[in-house]
Amino acid sequence: MEPIKDYLLIGDLHTAALVSKTGSIDWLCLPHFDSPSIFAAMLDEKKGGAWTVETKGYAVDAKYIPDTAIVELLCTGKKSAFTIHDFMLPQPKEDVVPHFMIRKVTGVSGGSTVKFSLCPRPRYAKQEAAFRRKSARLFQARIGERSLWIHVPVGARVRRRNGGGKLDIAIDIQEGESKAVILEYSYESRLRFQDRDLEGETKNFWQDWVMKGRFFDFCRAELVRSAITLKLMQFYPSGGIIAAPTTSLPEEIGGSRNWDYRYVWLRDATFTLYALFVLGYTEEAQKFFRFVEDIAAGFSECDDEQCDVSIPIMFTIWGEHLYKEDILSHFGGYQQSRPVRIGNAASMQQQLDIYGSLVDAYYFMMKLGLPLSQRARSIILLLVRKIEEHWKEPDSGIWEVRDQLRHFTYGKVMSWVGVDRALRMADQLGISDEKRKNLGTLREEISRWVWENCFDKQRGTFLQSPDVHAQDATNFLFVLLQFLDRHDDRTKQVIQSTCEELCKNNIYIYRYQNEDGLPGGEGAFILCTYWYIAALAAVGEHQKALQYFEEFNTAIPAHGLIAEEIDPKSGEYLGNYPQAFSHIGYIMAAYYIQRYKPSGEDVPIPPSAS
Repeated sequence: MEPIKDYLLIGDLHTAALVSKTGSIDWLCLPHFDSPSIFAAMLDEKKGGAWTVETKGYAVDAKYIPDTAIVELLCTGKKSAFTIHDFMLPQPKEDVVPHFMIRKVTGVSGGSTVKFSLCPRPRYAKQEAAFRRKSARLFQARIGERSLWIHVPVGARVRRRNGGGKLDIAIDIQEGESKAVILEYSYESRLRFQDRDLEGETKNFWQDWVMKGRFFDFCRAELVRSAITLKLMQFYPSGGIIAAPTTSLPEEIGGSRNWDYRYVWLRDATFTLYALFVLGYTEEAQKFFRFVEDIAAGFSECDDEQCDVSIPIMFTIWGEHLYKEDILSHFGGYQQSRPVRIGNAASMQQQLDIYGSLVDAYYFMMKLGLPLSQRARSIILLLVRKIEEHWKEPDSGIWEVRDQLRHFTYGKVMSWVGVDRALRMADQLGISDEKRKNLGTLREEISRWVWENCFDKQRGTFLQSPDVHAQDATNFLFVLLQFLDRHDDRTKQVIQSTCEELCKNNIYIYRYQNEDGLPGGEGAFILCTYWYIAALAAVGEHQKALQYFEEFNTAIPAHGLIAEEIDPKSGEYLGNYPQAFSHIGYIMAAYYIQRYKPSGEDVPIPPSAS
């Protein structure tokens, strides 16, 4: 199987596909991110289905066309060369039928015969696809109520194999010629070979969108790629941003820590909003916030003292509850990493940090000028009440451990954040003087509990929870959340001590090193590296932060996509890919480096960063 690092992402704002550096489309779900797969060779190369191209005898180089989500494969042989441009047509609208994936071949030199093999295996390879020839240039395979329509260029030679389940397509191409094979997913074919420049439309969309952003000069190309990647992972109809477009890519090769990330985690809200505003993408940020608000609106229906509403930590791309987790036992898994899961059982966990995360998101948006509606006030006050009622309870924590509940330090700190932000919004929330006094007492009580129970005085750092002697990478966040004062010497000591325990070779950082009740291990967590870099910048270690930022950039492939985890020894990517939170972490690390550089704060700062 191809290394995870060797895949590039394309998409249409509703779903996404992964294209390998050798030209194989090995992952695609239709019509949406969390729909059953059409191609899933990443999870089983024999059963999953793929759309490959024969490149034997050619040297292949893969890259993105600058400022776009168009992948260019340059195939260079001894006597000829050609390119393949792989892309999906962006569809910034709510109701989309059809979806298009295009593979456009252009001759660069000499004459070439480009051979594609298209083998879809719908519904996680539980259904066979059978193509029928509809005309000389059109083939159809029914998948439920919709169909895959394959449009081939004039002169293409097509052979149906495996009972029509596979199409072999050969295209002769000369220097300067361009021909395209188009996959259309629809009820009835709507393309009909209109005279449309689909690549031109796609290129213009992305380049126009990039022009709306703002990027720091010292890492512009990487920030642009992170921005495009986040845009590709935002489900346009709802505004929700998925954690990753894949499921069950392992945190350890051959291991069982394989999860489905095609959902929206609420805890990511503030960081996601922050990153989008830093880059100037207010429309995407506001759309995502509306998604969060729509979800939170359901909580406000339970606003009496006797009502105890359970707030899930993750939601589907439509903002619906996620209730179950299933195993696809017929899939062998990426590099034999099993089980392959769909759905996510962690959705039912109690995680205390969710309340503070949501209050912080409202505070962030208010500081940017968004007035608090009556509904928003009700939601925030409910969340604060939830913190009052539950902050002393154990939970499953930010890392969603599946063994015993614990008093995770991060959950307590985020409870403090929720109360702190509510107090900052007290006037807008209409909180009475007596209630402010009570909340002030609660904020102090939570802070005192954390310092008395979670702080290791001997080492000068915070423990993951009072009952373990281990540290957690969330320690790096405490200064960014303003729980710790960036000018306090103790803050530097916390950062240094946490790094000493969790850092490998300076830049590879593990979430934690203690047992978590799950078998097997995992790689270094890339997001935690960016938390560390941002924390260093915040406490005045600017040169060190910049050094590590640049050093870690060498671990990122030239195409700029970032995974969830990385193996410090081999440099190979692990986990679901690309990871939205890792790209958000990159943006935030770059922002803090720019904000706290010695020459002064000469970068636009969202108001809530004060």
